[in-house]
Amino acid sequence: MMRTSNLVRVLALLVAVEIAADQTLAQMPPAGQGGRRSMQAMFTTPESGGAYGARTNPYVDAHGNPVVVPAGYCPSCGGGGPAYEGSYEEGYGYEGGPSYGDYCGGPTCDGSCGQCGPPGNPYGMMCNCPGRYGLCQRIADRLAIGLLGGDQRGPHYFDLRAETVWLQRDETFGRDVVFTSLNVADPELGPDVVLSGNDLDYDSTGGYRIVGRFDLCALSVLEFGYMGIDDFESRASFTDPEPVDEDTGNLYSLFSDFGLNPPTVAIEGGPMPETERSIRHSIRIDSDLQTAEMSYRRYWIGYMPSVSGTWLAGFRYTKLNEEFSFNTVGEAAMSSSTGVDNNLAGFQTGGDIWICLLQGMRVGAEGKAGIYNNHYSVSNANTPDPYILGPPTYAEKFKDDQVAFIGEASADIVLDLLPSWSLRGGYEVLWLNSIVLAGENFNTASPYGLPGQAPRIPFVDNQGEAFYHGWHAGLEFVW
Repeated sequence: MMRTSNLVRVLALLVAVEIAADQTLAQMPPAGQGGRRSMQAMFTTPESGGAYGARTNPYVDAHGNPVVVPAGYCPSCGGGGPAYEGSYEEGYGYEGGPSYGDYCGGPTCDGSCGQCGPPGNPYGMMCNCPGRYGLCQRIADRLAIGLLGGDQRGPHYFDLRAETVWLQRDETFGRDVVFTSLNVADPELGPDVVLSGNDLDYDSTGGYRIVGRFDLCALSVLEFGYMGIDDFESRASFTDPEPVDEDTGNLYSLFSDFGLNPPTVAIEGGPMPETERSIRHSIRIDSDLQTAEMSYRRYWIGYMPSVSGTWLAGFRYTKLNEEFSFNTVGEAAMSSSTGVDNNLAGFQTGGDIWICLLQGMRVGAEGKAGIYNNHYSVSNANTPDPYILGPPTYAEKFKDDQVAFIGEASADIVLDLLPSWSLRGGYEVLWLNSIVLAGENFNTASPYGLPGQAPRIPFVDNQGEAFYHGWHAGLEFVW
């Protein structure tokens, strides 16, 4: 009885070995198609095989789930295969055509165009045969396979991000305020404008951004970021080309209605010498933009492994300052200035999405939006010539809080340079709403308070908006 039991066990073991051998040999081309040769033993799906070898990624684990094959995997190359018999009709065959060859990451192991497979062959993408698979088709096929997760992919991640930011604002002064005319204005035609708010234009200005991440747990990080641009600046000026003398010119300001009010302003030695009959007028505006953020990010993975992204929620503080000044020089001098300060603090939410086109190359987009409390302040002041009895000195200040909005979006591309370093670049937009700006809050009323002039009434415009757009480029680091 004991001997019979042992014999049964031996027979069962031999049967199991034979079945395993048949399963492995079934993955190899028949002898007539390049000959049998050793091949990496893997499970295959029933529909992945065929008379001419696998035509889709056939590799699965013991449970039927797809497995990732190392990038260098390729069976050894043998001889060619049988010709595709029959005449060519609508892409169904080639009369006496070339052999299929061995599918080794391309149509044949030698990659020659003469060995292209038939139309519809998914591995023909690596063949550059005229009229069938050109370079563009090869790239398109390669991207298609990449998007389906042909390589080992994972979520986009970095520990540290540092980059240069170049932004430009769509409007600088906002309103088209006319400041200066050359000669006394015509009562019917108006002033001969030589200096206005439209002469101010912020150039694209550089700053920097640095972002760091700290792992909290699986698929979750705490992110800290700061961006600063400290020197938005624009200035414009006009100098009288033919002054009356070294102290007297022919420039008139908006404060006298360009020499029309009072009528005696154009008389040499007349009133308002600080701003009228000037030799030179100039305007200047400066602005700073800074942002600090702290966000919680949670990763998500798409249906395809090449698509991933994050959701975020966090706190943001944004500071926007502006300082504007109107300066005059002639018989006397004066500087009128307007300063604004926006402090926006609140919560934001958003997310990003990344698509891995090829191993080592990703494209993505990100969006953020939030509601904030804007604690703002506005100040207007003038500084007349201390040696001349000029207009009264004024200092107008306002402070308040209001609800504001910030929206931000960007599109990026990331290229892996080294295992720990990646190059990142993209384009971004930033929109701030319900803020105070210097151009909108400059008071055009005359500070002189002479008879016939409109009274100076302080005001605040807190419904301004600023739109920034531009490029950024830098590095990402993973340790």
